[in-house]
Amino acid sequence: MKSVLFFVLPLFLGLALTSFDKSAFYQSLKSESLEEIQLQIEKIDEVKDRNIDAYKGTLLIKMSKYLSAPKDKLTSFNRGKALLESAIKAYPKNVEYRFLRLTIQENCPKMLNYNQNIQEDKELVLQHFNEVDATTKKAITTYASAHENGALKTLSK
Repeated sequence: MKSVLFFVLPLFLGLALTSFDKSAFYQSLKSESLEEIQLQIEKIDEVKDRNIDAYKGTLLIKMSKYLSAPKDKLTSFNRGKALLESAIKAYPKNVEYRFLRLTIQENCPKMLNYNQNIQEDKELVLQHFNEVDATTKKAITTYASAHENGALKTLSK
């Protein structure tokens, strides 16, 4: 019995230490703190799951807003955009990934020309809103309420 615990316990502890906390992600996404965003990116880097590239990409894009050097801003933005787009390409029907891209594209400076998917993402999110988990549903409704002139304004009523 002890030998089984010796092998199984570290496995469970390892999984617990490297799991993804979606609530913490959304909290840092709402944050205006570069440090909080960077800390969340570090936590995401510890997770042993490749299906979180969309989250890291979204935070890298958000982080670019708070960097001071233009080169650093553009590098962070482009890295994040590549990760987010890659995740969406791999999982094109993932409502949450489309929501993340929608929030970025709605708030992205026009000069970056990253706004061509707003309508299609909006339609997918609205169509499949009831299929997402509670944490994502809360994030979507919170975002819609805070951005009443945005694509998801129908959810804020």
